[in-house]
Amino acid sequence: MPQAAFDSLVDVWVAAAGVRQAARVVAELAGLYAAAGRTGATDLVTWAVPGGPRQAFLRDIWLRLALRLRAHLAAAGDDEHRAVVADLTALRDDPRPLRRLTASLLAPTETRWVDEDCATFAAAGDETSCRLLLPAAGTRAHVDLLLRAVAPHWLFWDEPTILTLAAAVGPDLEPVLVHLLRTAELPADAVGWTAQILAAFPTDTAFDALAERAGQRRVRPALTAAVRRFPDRALRRLAEAPTHQTVDVLLAAHVRADPARATRLLPELGTAAAARVRALLRTETGPVAAPEDLPAVLTDPPWTRHRPPPPVVAGLVCPDPPAVPGRGAGRGTGSWAAASAGALLDRVGPDVAGWMAGWLARSEQGRSVAQEWLRRHPGPAAAALIPAALARPGTARRDAERALRFLVRCGHAVEVLAAAEGYGPAALDGIRALRDTDPLLVLPARVPVVPDWAGAALLPPVRLRAGAAPAVAAVSAVAAVPPVAAALPVAAARHVVTMLAMSTVDEPYAGITAVRAACDPAGLAEFGWALFQAWQAAGRPARHRWAFTALGLLGDDTTAARLAPVVRDWSATGEPTNARLGADVLAAIGTPAALRHLVRLAGDGSARLREHAARRAAEAAAAAGLGAEELADRLVPDLGLAADATVTLDAGPHRFTVGFDEQLRPYVLDPTGRRRDLPRPGPADDPAPHARFAALRKEVRTIAAEQSRRLEAAMVTGGRWSGAGFRDGVLAHPLLWQLARRLVWATFDGPGPHAAVVTGFRIAEDRTLAGADDTPVPLAGDAVVGVAHPAALGAAAVRAWAEVFADYEILHPFPQLARDVHHAAPGAVPGAGFGAGSGAGSGVGFGAGFVGCRADPRRLFLLDRRGWVRAAPGDGGRIREVSRAVPGGATIVVGLEPGVFAGRPDSSGEQTVTAVHVDCGGAALDPVTCSETVRDLLALVAEPRP
Repeated sequence: MPQAAFDSLVDVWVAAAGVRQAARVVAELAGLYAAAGRTGATDLVTWAVPGGPRQAFLRDIWLRLALRLRAHLAAAGDDEHRAVVADLTALRDDPRPLRRLTASLLAPTETRWVDEDCATFAAAGDETSCRLLLPAAGTRAHVDLLLRAVAPHWLFWDEPTILTLAAAVGPDLEPVLVHLLRTAELPADAVGWTAQILAAFPTDTAFDALAERAGQRRVRPALTAAVRRFPDRALRRLAEAPTHQTVDVLLAAHVRADPARATRLLPELGTAAAARVRALLRTETGPVAAPEDLPAVLTDPPWTRHRPPPPVVAGLVCPDPPAVPGRGAGRGTGSWAAASAGALLDRVGPDVAGWMAGWLARSEQGRSVAQEWLRRHPGPAAAALIPAALARPGTARRDAERALRFLVRCGHAVEVLAAAEGYGPAALDGIRALRDTDPLLVLPARVPVVPDWAGAALLPPVRLRAGAAPAVAAVSAVAAVPPVAAALPVAAARHVVTMLAMSTVDEPYAGITAVRAACDPAGLAEFGWALFQAWQAAGRPARHRWAFTALGLLGDDTTAARLAPVVRDWSATGEPTNARLGADVLAAIGTPAALRHLVRLAGDGSARLREHAARRAAEAAAAAGLGAEELADRLVPDLGLAADATVTLDAGPHRFTVGFDEQLRPYVLDPTGRRRDLPRPGPADDPAPHARFAALRKEVRTIAAEQSRRLEAAMVTGGRWSGAGFRDGVLAHPLLWQLARRLVWATFDGPGPHAAVVTGFRIAEDRTLAGADDTPVPLAGDAVVGVAHPAALGAAAVRAWAEVFADYEILHPFPQLARDVHHAAPGAVPGAGFGAGSGAGSGVGFGAGFVGCRADPRRLFLLDRRGWVRAAPGDGGRIREVSRAVPGGATIVVGLEPGVFAGRPDSSGEQTVTAVHVDCGGAALDPVTCSETVRDLLALVAEPRP
């Protein structure tokens, strides 16, 4: 039962009979215990016998009632309070411990009782009684005594317990809480409660403890509250604290909020801290742009003016029948949207159109479904939505208008107008009026209220582009300081924040375009990042995720580099929604560097993040008219290297050339062309080239690892290039071609997974293409090219190519020709299961081999990198299924029992494969998929059955 039910019960007792009688009832309950029968049901309630069994059932009920009664007793009059204490005195001689505890718990002001009980029960090591005494503790000595018998986590049994302790003990509790926050493994709620209490203590120690844990989500709101509560202390301690993302953003916001305070406290700071604050004060100086230099949307925002009434055409009804009879309009948000996607994408009707419009406007899970449905059915969608779009203002109208605007943006304006014409001239005029509405007047029903932590005065200044407004040049006696561009006034910056709050990552408010055209891109990116950090410091509130997705509207390459590791952390720590939105933000930034990070997430993130990032990368590739592999090629940086993977570095007296060989190992050439070690920088040498060499070596190592994984995945999953894309993206790239020349490639007779190899080839040292007999291989621009899998090449071709690579001493970057190949036996029926075998040419039948095998639970998590996705934990928190989508639309599902604990594979025990099901609609799996699936399952099982 919830605590509110017990509170209500006590309230009734007090109202009916008074506090004194209620105290007698609670005291009597302390003498009861419940015994359980063989069935586990409570079949006996009796008075406790000293030394007899005590059950937790009634004890916990007693505690909940006693705590509520104590609140009534604290509010009672003096006479009534004295009468209750007199009654409780009789309990002190009762041999039953719970009756004695009732006196101490209800009357903690009787310190003699609390002193005696804390000492007695702590000395006896009675953990249960000491835990029950925690709400009665009133001094640090009481807490220290109880903690001898009670594990520290019992302090945080619930929020009232720790808050009661904090109120009773006061600042003396601070050392205990600081010690626990720094050393104990506290639950998330306990961390939040502790931080909340420390934020109220006016000491440097408490503030520093919060600043040390600034990176923890539950601590950030408390640290922000402490900054507001103790502003002078906050500036001093934040400036002295080690650099951390949250500390930096809080310090910067604090300085911007009150520069005078920061200037006044500078003499009290240490040298490094003072320099840190001065640097922040300097960034706030500079000219402020005049109103005439600003975009009109920042000087006269449309949302502050009266809005003209929208066109209304009443009485329009869509004549089409509902597609899903019996389900009301507007039904199906959230998870229902995702679950119903497949069934609804091909259904057309006014009911489905209404759901899709709602999902587009408000459902993170259903938005992509709605967008796909609208793209598939522009004409019927418009016909179904026009009546709502021209109806009286309301949620349905706003949703319909938004969906119609989406259709127009996707190039379906003709279909929308044609559908409107079917409703008559008035409807056509109304839809034209909506189409021609100034985008700046497309506003939400309510302009969002910006929270305090997102105040423009707390964010870095945004300066206009060079030349957009007069710049001010400062002149000193030493040298001229470069002109400083004018910054947006705080009021204008506040309007920028409001526009961001009205935007989504895929549908920004139109005014953002004007802001980006007028303002410095780097400054906007820093403004957006500071807003994101403020959102993080506020605890990442879900209703203000716009402060996060604003990065997609204002961000740049630096933003993408900062965000990518944050997204990985979210994915690893159980924040899938934020992780998926992070992939959306990278896609919205859209620069090559941002898309590069997106492709990396698609290759090495968690399973569900990989799937989402891969979908967004595919959308970016389609928008650019490229295949997925061709887009990935273009995103591989060339690092400024020449076509032969070399670069010349000039260190002054010394000049040397750095290059990378076919295994992407660095080498150095002196001016005579001889290989040598990198010379140490001399006193007269410029150190920058040596730093560039170190950075190059590190970046190339990262690229080599990433691209090796990508090319192996392309071989396994059937990634394909066009002939022209292969030449432009692979052969012409200074680094990719070095990896590619260590592989066997092939042209295929089609793009699908069942396409057969036409010609195998390798890349020669001069970047020409050669066959197994070293004859030149022509490559047409429309040829279909892929990394050759040995299962597709055939045993004879594998042997021929192995001899060639051995003769040229070429080593593969990953197993290719020597890879084990597993074949399906002739006539095997797909869908029943797999069998296992090894070695090229071995015959393996579906339907036998793996079911009943033992599996090591730790290996299940190793399959993530191979494209397998774990199912959501079921009963008992165990994962009992893992699946992999394979080329051609099939899905392979493996069942396990008893199941693997999510996050605790070591404690899951040995698993048994219960099923291997292949859902491929009756079609045969291609040879590469068969081979790779068996290879993965062999890696999963400890030992296949004979």
